[in-house]
Amino acid sequence: MPFLLMICNIVIRLVTDSVFCLKVSILPALTLYAVLMLLNPSTAQPQSLPFAIGGETYFNRQLDAMRWQYRGGFDFDYNRFQANLDNEFRSRLYLSDGKPQNIQDENELRLEMRQWIQNNWALTGDIQSYSFTTTNLRQESAHAGIMYNPHEEIELSFLGGIMSDRRSDNLDQGWSGLFRARSRPFRVGDFIIHPTAEAHYADISPRQYSTLRFQTGSEYRFEDFFMRGDLLLSSGRRESYQPSSFFNRGLTNIIESIRNDTTAMDFQIRVPVMDVLGLEIDVFTLSNVRIVESRPLEDEIDEPVYDSRTQRRE
Repeated sequence: MPFLLMICNIVIRLVTDSVFCLKVSILPALTLYAVLMLLNPSTAQPQSLPFAIGGETYFNRQLDAMRWQYRGGFDFDYNRFQANLDNEFRSRLYLSDGKPQNIQDENELRLEMRQWIQNNWALTGDIQSYSFTTTNLRQESAHAGIMYNPHEEIELSFLGGIMSDRRSDNLDQGWSGLFRARSRPFRVGDFIIHPTAEAHYADISPRQYSTLRFQTGSEYRFEDFFMRGDLLLSSGRRESYQPSSFFNRGLTNIIESIRNDTTAMDFQIRVPVMDVLGLEIDVFTLSNVRIVESRPLEDEIDEPVYDSRTQRRE
């Protein structure tokens, strides 16, 4: 049955006695449609179902280290309502005397919903969840708002909601605002441009969370000549709890604020030299400034508080 190969692809690879890999892929196909073809071949006519399901799982063991990863997605589109669900789970551990040690589970989930009310206006919602067991970190947010299409190729989203962040056994909650600007690739003269922008701020007192990001790519083609450029500008601030004393790690009375400012550029060019020979040039540059500032959670604290600044260039 050839269509089953389109839906499920299982690969088992045994490299040595101590390395074992298993990968199962469910491609983004209409799984239910394939099942219907099995039960009733007369229904095997081209039809459009309102949803699609896809996923992939991967397992690897090397000596006593194990790693498992799963990624799945669900898309739904019916009667001017759209929903997209993505979930990714990663787990790592190693065996000591046959018992699992240092188990690290990381899970990331995202749900986007959209209900069109006019041709260029829609109600939109966004739910995100992230957890990491090693540090007992858990972050969740829920936003709702409107989306406006000033042009068929451009989407502007304005959302507001709440954010919850738990780390170092401290739970902080507060309001959150989100702005997104997305664009499908469009043509300007002979160039194809694809810009996106995002701004996110959350006040989860006594901490703050912010992200500013702008990214664009441009592409030019003429016969066998190809040129592409990518630009990324981002600035983010994350705040967490830290102990003021090395000898009392359980007392987290310092708020550490880490700000990262990043500029990255990538330029590619491919030029034909002969029929069977071409020249390719790729230039990449990265600049990152990391500023760490600390402030006491309480007004009076005996231990000194330190700040730092690092800069990295590539």
